[in-house]
Amino acid sequence: PPSASYRFCKFVQRNRGWIASASVISVVTISALFGVLLANVHLQNQTREANEARLAAVASEQEAERAREDAVSAQKQSELYSTTIMDLFATARPSLERGRNFTVAEMFQDFYAGLKERLKDEPLVKARLLNWLAGAYGQLKRHDGLARAIREDAFAQLRSRDVDSHTMAEILLGLC
Repeated sequence: PPSASYRFCKFVQRNRGWIASASVISVVTISALFGVLLANVHLQNQTREANEARLAAVASEQEAERAREDAVSAQKQSELYSTTIMDLFATARPSLERGRNFTVAEMFQDFYAGLKERLKDEPLVKARLLNWLAGAYGQLKRHDGLARAIREDAFAQLRSRDVDSHTMAEILLGLC
C-alpha cells in the first residue's frame, strides 16, 4: 500500500492550481492579520501618547491657574500690607495730641490694639504684620512684654492654619 507521504505528493500534483491558490490566500491572510496587528499596536501607542499629552496639558493649565490665583492672592496681601501700614502712620496725629509728646511706642500700641480686630479673613497677613510689629516694638528696647505678647498673638494666628514653614520659623524664632 502507498504511504501517506506518497499519497500527499500525488494529491498535490493532481490539484496544483487549487493548492497554489490556497497557499497564496493563506499567505495574504496571514500577512493581512500581521498588518492589522501592527496597525493596532501603532494605534494604541498613538492613543496613549495623545492621552499623556492631554493630561500634561490639563496639568499645565491647572498649574497656570494656581499661579494666577497665587499672583492675585499675593497682590491682595500686598495691598493689605500697604493699607495696614499706612493706617499705622495715620494713628500718629500730633494735632490731636495738643502739644503732648506722642511716642513711637504709643503709635505701635495703638496700631496693635486696632490690628487685633482687623484682617480676620487674612490670618497669614495678620500674623506677618504682627510679627513685623513685634520686631519693630522690640527694637525700642522697652521691657513691658508687649513685643512677646504680639509675637504670641502672631503665632496663635498661624497655629491652626496651613502655612509655609519659613513664616512659622520666622515667628517662632522671634518668640525665643
